[in-house]
This record gives sequence, structure tokens and C-alpha cells, in this order.
Amino acid sequence: MKEDARVRYTKKALRDALFQCLKTKQLQDITVKEISETANLNRATFYKHYRDCFDLLEQIENEMLNDFRELIESHPGAGNTILGDLMKIHEKYADLQSALSHGVFAENLQLKIKALMHEFMYEQFTIEMPKATEAEIEMTFSIICSAFFQLSVRESERFSRDEIVNFMNKIVPSIFAQYK
Repeated sequence: MKEDARVRYTKKALRDALFQCLKTKQLQDITVKEISETANLNRATFYKHYRDCFDLLEQIENEMLNDFRELIESHPGAGNTILGDLMKIHEKYADLQSALSHGVFAENLQLKIKALMHEFMYEQFTIEMPKATEAEIEMTFSIICSAFFQLSVRESERFSRDEIVNFMNKIVPSIFAQYK
């Protein structure tokens, strides 16, 4: 069921307020009152949608992971077009990644994304690398994911989406070619 426009507006305001607060504080130090005041909403409105600050963050993460899951499920294998689409999702959630660029929450989110990608892309890696051992496939997957996260999150201001996608589209096939 589609959310009412007012609900979408409220959730976006609370989300943006959380990201604003995360620029200066750790999540565990942020209060519902701070988020509500930053969003120009009252606390009762916050509690209508979320249990606490951690629930708000978890729902944002789940939305992002669902977007990743839908994208990966819609692409057969690990082809060239998926990288550009993955970058679009990273851009959509840039505020989340920027706010969580360091610390345990960022690491946990990256691990969740990596696990999701592994679930859907591992088989494609075995097809692309028929002469590789399981360990080599796992290491290759880790290297490619690490490069993707580094470029798309920490280096996104230095390089455009197209530069990152073009680079990854050149480097990944050359890695796969080692194991054909």
C-alpha cells in the first residue's frame, strides 16, 4: 500500500533530521527530542513512526537493503549495467553513508550489503571464473566489493559515477580473465 504524502514528508523530515544530527554526534548520543526539534515536529509524531533513533536508522537501512535486493534480483549476473545501477542506489542514500562514514554502523551496513551481493552474485563469479578455487572466488569477491565501497562511498567526491563505473567495468573483466 502506498504511503500518504504527509507520512512520506514526515518520514523524510525525520530522516533528514537524523542525518543532520549525525554530522555532529554519534547515534547513541542523539535523542528523539533532538531529531524532532531539528525536523520541526513533536516527539509524538516521531513515536508514531519509530520506537527510537536506532529504529529510525534501522528502517532507513532496511529500505536501502530492499532497494539493493530488488536491483540485484532484476539483473541476471554481475554484468556491466548493474554497477551503474548500484551507484545510483549509493547516490540515493549518500546522506546515510556520509553520516555513517565511520564507525560500527557503517561497517555493519557494508557487511549487510556485501552479504546481499554475495547471495546473488557468487554463482555468477563461479561461472566467470571456472578455473578459480573457492578461496580465489571469495577473495576476488572481497576485493571487488572493497573497491566498490571505497570508490562509491569514500571517493565519490573525487570521481564521478561514470568514472567509477567505467573503471570497474574495465578492471572486473580483467580479473575474471585470469581464471578463464
